[in-house]
Amino acid sequence: MTATVGEISQALGSIISANCQTPDGHQLRYLPYLGDTINPPVVLVGIKEVQFHAAMARGNVPHSFDVLLILQRAADRSTWQALEAFMSASGPSSVALAVETQDPGGARSLGGVVQDCVCVKAGPPEALKFQGSDAVYVSLPFEIQVIA
Repeated sequence: MTATVGEISQALGSIISANCQTPDGHQLRYLPYLGDTINPPVVLVGIKEVQFHAAMARGNVPHSFDVLLILQRAADRSTWQALEAFMSASGPSSVALAVETQDPGGARSLGGVVQDCVCVKAGPPEALKFQGSDAVYVSLPFEIQVIA
């Protein structure tokens, strides 16, 4: 049975939040949706595209997800150090490494939810401001390709 978009989103958010930490040791929190207020660092996962007819009989369907990390103030030096760590290919903060970590069976399956998963690209980071707030955050997008 093929995983739903919601199940894949949940698996991505859970894997990233469980396996990535900020350089100062804080754990990322997965939010299934963006509420009225946030307390960074947080991870949001959104579906970008599903290619229904890219595979025979709709098996192994390619999905594209946007993962957005929201971090503290844009002018904070530690925030920029965290961005570099999250965008790195290795290390305890690497989103790519968290997403592409192999299961005990050798698959990159997000805990058995999908067939394969790869972090395609990260960035660019951008300033993010919410209506009604003077705080300026930093958002860091990642593109994740999933076969489910």
